[in-house]
Parts: sequence; structure tokens; C-alpha cells
Amino acid sequence: MRPPLPLALAPPSSSREVRALTLSLPHPPGFKTKDRQSAWREKIGLLSIIALAMAFVGFLTFGFTQTVCGTPALRYRAGDIDTGSMIFHGFNYDMDGFRHPAAAGISEGSNPLYDIFNAGGKDGSFLFQKVNQKCLGIITPAARTGITHNGDEMGWYFPCNLYDQHGTSVRNLTDYAEGTMCHTQADARVQFSQLKSLGQVYFEWDDLKNSSRNLAVYDGCVSSPPSLSTLCSTLCTTQERVRACS
Repeated sequence: MRPPLPLALAPPSSSREVRALTLSLPHPPGFKTKDRQSAWREKIGLLSIIALAMAFVGFLTFGFTQTVCGTPALRYRAGDIDTGSMIFHGFNYDMDGFRHPAAAGISEGSNPLYDIFNAGGKDGSFLFQKVNQKCLGIITPAARTGITHNGDEMGWYFPCNLYDQHGTSVRNLTDYAEGTMCHTQADARVQFSQLKSLGQVYFEWDDLKNSSRNLAVYDGCVSSPPSLSTLCSTLCTTQERVRACS
């Protein structure tokens, strides 16, 4: 009767990946034979591969969006803008440290938030109106208007006044023709463009349901159609499709 053959031992691993992962790791004490050392390295290599796979899945789950999209921009709810800021064209600007250059009725270095205008937390978009763009030829100067214009190109459309962020301001035609607070000069526009906003001002659907505000949504933007009522017919004219919105 022939004796049983001894069990064949697995050959030492020649995997380059396993060797690379465990190259700097000394084998545990007591693992003196080459086959035991090879088996230990294989197990460590397998665990390392599993750990790398888990790290990759974790990155896809938690880190990919953060890496690709970055940190979301700050947003501020309309009505919650503090008195150290102002709203311009739908964005919140920190104006607490702003110093106004010398101008008619304004001393150099004064801050409109606290001096004269008490502009803190208000909407100053009409002080820097975007004119002669998509409304060119639709909103046109009336005969004998006092608004600065060159043909159909106008210096401003609406009265250049401040408005309450809560929508409580009444119709204000002060200095409409004179444009005292209209920042039409190129240097004023350049200085304004250099200001950095803190973030976008947003509305919630509950704000839009407030019947006292008369807000409307179009193409992702919130507008106030009643503001068209400030277009005075003695200073500028509008086509019927614009007048119908007021």
C-alpha cells in the first residue's frame, strides 16, 4: 500500500500588486517559512485592495460633488437683509465700510447707509439702472422730457430712488426728471462694478403668495410688475405690451 501523498502547498505569490503593497511591511514574528510569509502578504494585499475600493466608493458618495461643484454660493432671503447691507440687482452687498466719493449734496467719505439717505437694508437697484438694452425702442423718451437722452437712448427709465426690501415703499417720483441720484457717469459705474456681492437674494413661494407684494416669476427671476407704474407718461412712453403689465 502506497503512503498518501502530502498536500501540495500553494506556490508563493508572484503578484506584482501584492508585492508593491506589502513591500515595506515586515512579516510578523514566527512566519519563518516562505509559504507562510507569502500567504500573509496575500491577505494584507487583499485587505489593502478592499480598503482602496472602499475609499473610492466613499469619495464618489461624499467627495465627488464637493470637488466638482465646490462650495455653494451664499444666498439671502428677501426681507432679511440687515442694515449693514444694500440690495442691487438681486444681490446683497456689504456696504458697512463703504465710503462715498464727494458728490452733489454728499460729503466725501460719508456712508449712505447711515448718512443722509438711511439706505441700510434697502434696494438701490434703480440708482444703477441698466438701460438701452432689451428695452431700447420699447421705453422711449416723451416729448419735452427732462430725462437725459440721445434719440431713443435714455439716461434712466425709473425714478432713481431707494425702495424698502419689504415692498412697503409707495410710488416715489422725487427728482424723476432731474435724476439726482442716478449714477450715469462712467466713473460711478466703474466703482460700482468693483463692489463684490455677498450672495444672491432669493424669495420663497410663500413670499410670492403675499398679495400685498404683487410679485411675479418669469424665467427663474422674481419681478414686481407694479413698479412699471412709476414710468411717468410725461417723461417717457411705453408700448402697449409694457403698459399692460403695470
